Amino acid sequence: ENTSTPERNGDDESDEEVVWDGDYEISDEATLADLAGYSRVAGSLIVEGALAGLPGLEALRRVDRDIIVRNNEFLADVGGLSGLVAVGTIEVRGNALLPSLAGLGGLAAVDADFTVEANPALATLGGMSALRGIGGALVIADNPALVGIDGLDALEEVASTFWISGNAALVT
Repeated sequence: ENTSTPERNGDDESDEEVVWDGDYEISDEATLADLAGYSRVAGSLIVEGALAGLPGLEALRRVDRDIIVRNNEFLADVGGLSGLVAVGTIEVRGNALLPSLAGLGGLAAVDADFTVEANPALATLGGMSALRGIGGALVIADNPALVGIDGLDALEEVASTFWISGNAALVT
């Protein structure tokens, strides 16, 4: 169950940080709406359910630990995460209709691992132009429709393993 009192930091409303203190799980429209307006999750964020998109999360800038977007059979857009700049670990796995990661265009740093695995409709990593560094491993595996990884053009460092495997349509 998601229970937290917002922690507000900042001198005025324009730079105020609204923090969810702990882990948060989004499983439906109600739990999605409850996180709207938060700028940081001081824990992990799990998105797993019957969601088509993630509207209302545009204020979210940081997830301190893991962000896991998995097993969402209707998720077709992660655009609600467009404000996300930094995460601990990110895992995008088992999202049947997700065609791209374009909604992660503001993501500049992943402190640990970044895994993109088993997303049958994922055709491109395009739109991730801000990602400069990954502090752990980068795993891109078993995405049968993936035709290119050109969305990672700005990536300067992967501190551990860079693993690409089982992406049948990959040409670059």
